[in-house]
Order: sequence, then structure tokens, then C-alpha cells
Amino acid sequence: MKIKRIVVGMLCALMCVLVACGTDEEKNKKKDISWKLTEGKLVISGEGSMQEWYHNQESSDLWTLDDVESVVIEDGITDIAKEAFYGHENLVSVKMADSVTYIAESAFYGCIVLDDIDFSGNIEYVGIDAFGETKWWEDLKLTEDLLIVENLLVMASPDVKEVVVPDHVKCVFAKAFEETAVEKVTLPQGMTHISENTFLNCENLKSIQLPEGLKCIRAGAFEGCSSLENVKIPDSVSEIQHSAFALCTSLKEVNIPDKVTAIEKNTFGMCALKSVAIPQNVTKIGAGAFANCGELSSVVLPESVKDIGANAFGGTPWEAANCKVGDYIVVNGVMTGYKAGLTKIVTPKEATALSPSLFSNDFLLESVVISDTITRIESRTFEMCTSLVEVQIPDTVTHIGDNAFAKCEKMVNISIPSGVTYIGDNAFYHCTVLAEISLPKSLEYFGTGMLMECPGLVKVEVPENVTAFSIEGLDKDKVKVYAKKDSYAWKLAKDGGFELVTE
Repeated sequence: MKIKRIVVGMLCALMCVLVACGTDEEKNKKKDISWKLTEGKLVISGEGSMQEWYHNQESSDLWTLDDVESVVIEDGITDIAKEAFYGHENLVSVKMADSVTYIAESAFYGCIVLDDIDFSGNIEYVGIDAFGETKWWEDLKLTEDLLIVENLLVMASPDVKEVVVPDHVKCVFAKAFEETAVEKVTLPQGMTHISENTFLNCENLKSIQLPEGLKCIRAGAFEGCSSLENVKIPDSVSEIQHSAFALCTSLKEVNIPDKVTAIEKNTFGMCALKSVAIPQNVTKIGAGAFANCGELSSVVLPESVKDIGANAFGGTPWEAANCKVGDYIVVNGVMTGYKAGLTKIVTPKEATALSPSLFSNDFLLESVVISDTITRIESRTFEMCTSLVEVQIPDTVTHIGDNAFAKCEKMVNISIPSGVTYIGDNAFYHCTVLAEISLPKSLEYFGTGMLMECPGLVKVEVPENVTAFSIEGLDKDKVKVYAKKDSYAWKLAKDGGFELVTE
């Protein structure tokens, strides 16, 4: 985890005080959030979410880590950002207004002397390790089945069997029941979130009653609950995060509410589901979402679902009976898998899209011909294909995603079609023997780190009109840049000291 602010000497401390009183405070006000640090007391004020504001700030725009002894979150602030006060080793007290409903992961992690916390009365969610390595956390004592602080259920006894969470509880901490012996749980009305890993590996859990009004079931919430046989998810739920029910090996029945728009990766991996109906509002199914559900033979899948991850239904009877095209798997027009051990692949015409990460980490794959029914190469499609020598990309392709060919260590050359407008971040990162690349005239986006760590690269050809180009990561002592004189690329390469070959 990062510590976002490093202060060097008294000069930097003085600069931070000036920032708090001057121009940067005015800049913060434009974003509806501002802060002021006076004699160790940090006050965060404004309206709305701290998350985006905080993570868009430069280190120099924020307070000095070691100067903060107390924090006041004023009325109007709705959340406390991830790692916002991480490592504030002199922070002793925190007071939150009741407008705060959300405390993100590691928000106060490592505040080793923090022992005085005045919580908001309306907290709905507390992320993993939000108060880890704090004195407050270390001093907690579990003397009954449940440790409840105000309206927050912090942790449960390892030996608890049956739990009816009191009605006044609005939030259960992440990991609160992790690996306990709990068998039956009833959650109260008014809860809107089930936090990450709340019931992780509760192998005896057979019954869970979820409240109406619940909005989100977070990552890994019930992962590894191997005795859980059925779950009634309230209609109010709009988000079920990755791995939420993964490894629930006895789970035979589950409903997916109509408000859900995405089923994330591994959500129901290795469950005992026999059938599943995907709601009409779902537009995305993540990698391995239903993988290795060995009894899943019936799937109602809307034709509108076109964003489907690799092996979303891998290892299910339904996929085997309905989705095989020769050696390939095609689900709703998306190629999501293929026969293991192939060294050469020609994508089938039935596929109009490829799953992200479809071929990643295939160490045997040597050659791929992409059919002209494909228009995009998604993120990480060929990442870590360390034996891949050749990929034929059709002229229909316009998009090459982030890390698409990263760490393809045997790929010497690649021809990028003339219609490609987007090449994502790190697209060819660490392609160690890639010798040359020619950018198309159509290119509009040249990703950050696109050609980083390509020590074999000796030639980059850039058309006159292309301004989406960067010399970042290129070795000026080895790489020749081919560009028209006075073009954007020519000027950039010239200023960077590269050898230029002009038309």
C-alpha cells in the first residue's frame, strides 16, 4: 500500500501550510471539498464524495502526514476515501458527521495511536482493514457472541452458531464472520451492504436471511460457504461483486434480481447450480462467472449480453451442449474458450468478439489468425503468451486494448491494420524481441507505456498526421523513428535525441 505524502524538511512543511491557506484551498473548493490544518487539527469540509477528490489530488496539494493529530469530517461529506489517512502515525482522534455513510478500504490503516473514534450514526459500509493496525482496533475485546460498537457489528465469536443481528445495526464490518462456526444468520432491515469477505469460509453456514432494501453484495461475501444450499437475494439488490458466492459447492438455487446489470468474474464459480436465469438488464458476464458449475445444464441468456469473459461458463454441461464450434467455445457471438493444448488458432466466423484475457498465459500458443468478423482486441487478450510468434489482425479491427500483447516475448513483428484508432496502455509492454512497429494513420490514442521494455525495438514508423505518439520508454540509442520532417512525431523524436529517418 502506498503512502501518498513524503515531506522533506521544513521547506515542504511550510509549503503545505501555504497550500492550505491559499490557492490550492481555492482549487479544492471548486471540487466541493476543502481542508484546513490548524495546530494538528485537520478539518475536511464540503459536499459530496471524498473518493474522487482525494485520489485526483497531487501529493503537494494535501496535508502533511505527520502533522495530523485529529481529524474532523464535517457535515456534507458522504464518504472517507480509500487510504485517505493511511499511516498517519500521530493521529489520535477522529470525529465523523452523520452525513458519512461509507468508509473505504484501509482508510485509517496504520494509524497506530488512533483510539478515539466518534462514528457517524449512518455508516452503511466499512471496507477491509479500514481500521487495521490502529490502537482502537487492537484494544477491542470480544466478550460475547457479537462485538457491536454503537450501530456497527465489528466481529463475531469464532464459536457462534446462530445469529439474529439486532435491529439497530446498520453495518457489518468486512470479515466480521470470517471462518466462524456460524450456521444460521438473520440480518436486520435497514442494511444496504454486505461487506467484502463478511462470511468468507463459513463452512457450516446453511441459512442466510438477507434484508429487503439491500443494495450490494460485495466481493467474496459468501465465498467458501460450502454448506449453503439456497439464497433468496432481495429484488432491491443492484450489484453482486466478484466471487460473492464462489466455492459455495452446495448452492443449488439462487435468483439474480432484475436490477443487476453485471455478473462479475467468478461470482458463482464452482457452485452446484442446476439452472440460472440471467435478467434482461445484464450486459456483462465476467470471466469464470459460472465456471465449473458441474450440474449447470439450463441457462436463460438474453441475446443482448455481448460482454462475456473468458470461460464464463467453462466446465458446465450447458456450455458443452450449446456453445461448441469445433475446437472453440462461442457464447452469444463471443469466443470465450478453446480446446486446451492448441498451438495454432483461427478464430471461428461465428465469433464477432473475443473475451478479454482470452488467450492470456497460454504458454503453448504460437500462431493466431483473427477472423474478419472481429472488430476489437480486448485488454490482456494475448498477455503472457510467451511462445506466440505471429498474430494476423484483420482490417476490421479498430481497437487494441490495454496490455493486449504485453510480455509476448517471442513476437518479432506485428502488422497493425490501417483502421486502428486506439492502442491501449502497455499494449506491447515487455515484448522483448519486437523489432519494429508501424503506426496507422488512423491512430487517435497511443497508450501510456505502450512500448516500454522493448529492448529489441529498432524501428518505429509514425505517419505525418498522427499526434497520438510518445517516446516514453524508447531507447534513443537504438530506436530509429521514421517520420515526415516537421511532423509531430518528428519534432518529438528530435527533441528527445532520437535518430530520425525522414521521407
